[in-house]
Amino acid sequence: QAAGFEIRYPVEMGKIHCNRVIAPDEEAPVVFIVRNISTKPVGSNSPSRRVLRVRIGHSLVPSDPSHQAIARDNVVLRDHLGNVIDNFLTTEIPYLEANSQTFVRCTI
Repeated sequence: QAAGFEIRYPVEMGKIHCNRVIAPDEEAPVVFIVRNISTKPVGSNSPSRRVLRVRIGHSLVPSDPSHQAIARDNVVLRDHLGNVIDNFLTTEIPYLEANSQTFVRCTI
């Protein structure tokens, strides 16, 4: 008899806020939620020492070919401290308790 299983990663990430439209020379905040849905803490400071890194990137290729592509020089990704990041934001979450969540903030 077959049993039904649902397989999921112990940590899930989702977008919770971003502006859909911004004016030229304006920066838009983006917030992501990171959830530990497992029963054990994760991160380099947890008992398992399982490293948890979040990587956020951007693509300059529009999903609709009829839209004009954005020039690479017009996209800047910044961390929550305002530091400019080249192409990808990678940040480590040193400790995330079981069944809890945290937020990753940046601006585009």
